[in-house]
Formats: sequence, C-alpha cells, structure tokens
Amino acid sequence: MAVVLANYDHGSFNSLPPFEVAGPSFDKVNGSDIIANIMTPLFRKHKVERTLGLQLMHNHFKLEPNERLLDFNGTSIPIIPGLDQLSIFTASVWGIECTNNKIELFPLEFALNSGDSTLDTTSPWSKSNFDEFITSKRRFFIEYTQLVKELGIEGVFGFARYPGDGYPGRVEITVGRTHVNLTPTQVGHIFNLVAIS
Repeated sequence: MAVVLANYDHGSFNSLPPFEVAGPSFDKVNGSDIIANIMTPLFRKHKVERTLGLQLMHNHFKLEPNERLLDFNGTSIPIIPGLDQLSIFTASVWGIECTNNKIELFPLEFALNSGDSTLDTTSPWSKSNFDEFITSKRRFFIEYTQLVKELGIEGVFGFARYPGDGYPGRVEITVGRTHVNLTPTQVGHIFNLVAIS
C-alpha cells in the first residue's frame, strides 16, 4: 500500500468537525486512553514519537479558497500566501485517509519554515525530507490506519509536528479568525490577573 502526501486543499480543513463536536467525540471514544495505551506504544515501536504527535481533528472556523492557516510563534491566522511565499511555509498538521490501495496524508495547517529567510533544506518538514520520512515509515502508517479502523476512530486524530521534549501542552483561544495558543501557566496568569482586577 502506497503512502503519499497530498496537495493542500482548503476544503479538507473546512470538512473537519467544529471543536464543539470533536471534543465530545474524543471523550466518547476514550481518546486519552487510546493515546496512552495504544498510540504511544505504536509510535515508539516505529520510532516516530520524536517526529509526529497526534492532533485532534477540528476547526474553529472555515477558510476561504486559497487561504491557509499559518502559525506564527503560537498565534495562527488565515492568510493567502503569494506564490513566492509558499516555500517559507511548511505543513505542521496533517489529516490522514486510507482508501482501497493508498494512505494519503493531507496538509491542514502550516508554520513558518525553520529558516529565517531561505528554505531550510535540513528541516524534517521540508517537502522532500517529509516525503522521504513517510516513505521510510510506511509500515507505521499502515499499522496506524488498521488500528484506527479497528477502533472505529476514523477522523478523530491526525498528525502534528512533534513539539519537543518538555512540551507543557497548550490552551487554544480563538478570537474571530485568529487562534492564540497559550501554555497552561500563561492561562493561570491570565486568570490570576482577572481575579485580581
């Protein structure tokens, strides 16, 4: 079975369930238990745990044609990049679908490339390196999609870039069409400020 990286399509992002639906779906299938007891061992078995993480598939708003959701240091906004700008953005969140003879990863959200002004070809997220990664980890993606089907959790999870060791988690706050991602500590400080004032 082939594993391929699809081209970006804003319709894939728009077809994700709203968070108000995705959150309860995660709870209904005991998502935390699946992550801890099934997915974590699978990721470790195939040595992908320092490259990919799981992402709850959801959106908070729809994108217009040609828009991409782009993360700038923890704040995500929809933009319409020019053709000359596309190389400085790399996918950071992917959905996954399995059809008869193909597993397809499709980009949903983007982040600035790790290079300041030029494409960082050493980044694991550059297209050629990520293509090579998914080809080399074909067995992982096959086993993952088989497990997802057996568990009946198609569409619940996708993949995100591994955020690094010591990642504290994040709380996503949406204001209009902008996501602001805060650490739990930052959220605590905000609530303390609100309580004081």
